[in-house]
Amino acid sequence: MTKIHRPYKKLTNAAGSTRPAVSSQPAYAANTYTARSTAINPASIVSAFSVPPIQEAIVPIAMAAFPGFDVEIIPPDGQIWPEAKLQEAKKGLGVAHKVVKPLESIRWAYYDTIGFRHSIFNYSLKTDGNWTIPDTFNRLPAESFGKAPANASDSNKFWRDPLLQGIIVDRASGEKHFYQSQSLYGEPVEVPEEELLHIFWELPGNQSILASIMPTIDFWHYVRKCLGLSVQRVGVPNAVATFDLEAAKWLSENTDTSIVNGLPSGIKDLMDEVVKSQSIGTAFNLPPGGKLEYPATTGAEAAQAIDQYIERKLLLHLVPTQILDTMGQTLSKSSQPALDLFTILSQGWREVCAAPFEHFDEAILIGYNGFEDGTRVFYNWWPIKQEDKVAENNILVSHIANGIVSINEARKKAGYEELAAAGINALIDEHSRLNGGMI
Repeated sequence: MTKIHRPYKKLTNAAGSTRPAVSSQPAYAANTYTARSTAINPASIVSAFSVPPIQEAIVPIAMAAFPGFDVEIIPPDGQIWPEAKLQEAKKGLGVAHKVVKPLESIRWAYYDTIGFRHSIFNYSLKTDGNWTIPDTFNRLPAESFGKAPANASDSNKFWRDPLLQGIIVDRASGEKHFYQSQSLYGEPVEVPEEELLHIFWELPGNQSILASIMPTIDFWHYVRKCLGLSVQRVGVPNAVATFDLEAAKWLSENTDTSIVNGLPSGIKDLMDEVVKSQSIGTAFNLPPGGKLEYPATTGAEAAQAIDQYIERKLLLHLVPTQILDTMGQTLSKSSQPALDLFTILSQGWREVCAAPFEHFDEAILIGYNGFEDGTRVFYNWWPIKQEDKVAENNILVSHIANGIVSINEARKKAGYEELAAAGINALIDEHSRLNGGMI
């Protein structure tokens, strides 16, 4: 087989650090989330990902915005590649993608960037035959870059990311440094920038998308606690014990029972015990004249309404459909404009989270495998909304009837082979016989 390209760079050994911690188990102090105060730090961001309204939104968003893609390779301007060269480039990227797992990694980049503004991957390369491809490709937990080393504490010399303070920029040279906590108490270790694929989503202000709603998440925890107490109160409400005055008078007149503070002797203590001990699993026999009542409880409906309001605010922060005044509608019930907005937002997320992987593929082809400068890689994303085949067919039939497209153009769109002139005439004759008219 003719060699189509020449590798630009050969690596005899895998290049890349084995030091970065890639395990999901934290090698850094990560406290569980508490709603006692609004703590905005890497640990609280990690915990916020497990808050049900957050998880219920971001996981389906990631699945919908990044449903899958087909790889397209475009030669530099003015060049036309032989089909064999194009197929070899696609084959090489296919082998690389088995290691990189771009769809899974892109979804992780979405989670990391809305949580921390940064998403970091570590990779190494190897040469296998004529190809130099990734040997390893691992996501590094963003939260593991939450601590700055002691020698980078001078804010006049170094800029530290407000949330991930292990990401540092030297103010004088502009060089970036990445320090990862790889043990619970040890000093952070620097990971060389050339071994990283670093994605940064620059936003106004100093907080990430998720960090900016941490107070709302705090409030959600508080409301959920109140809702739980309200439901508990409905299930086992406070009881009020009463005793009939006529019964007390009868006991006083017909027995030796004395009256103390308006009640027969011993009755008050008994009624107090009934009130204190009442629950789902207890029962008491009350004396004649005794009565146990449960006043109407209130507050559960109000707590439930607030809970729903907070959940809606969290969703609208992640998918701002209030721009279209569709507040209260979910994506499944949204109008076409809301779906169009989600599609536009998805395109923006793809620019942030997926474009770096396209550029990484281009670097694999150009920088390490000798393809020409200007070679482009595009991910053609599958549609968010499934195609309506019936509607498309009706439009196609209308176009044929109105002479907008020819029979062969319509057949091509429908996936059929073109017909010669004789075949078209035969089709027209057959349609006339069957339907009494022309196509």
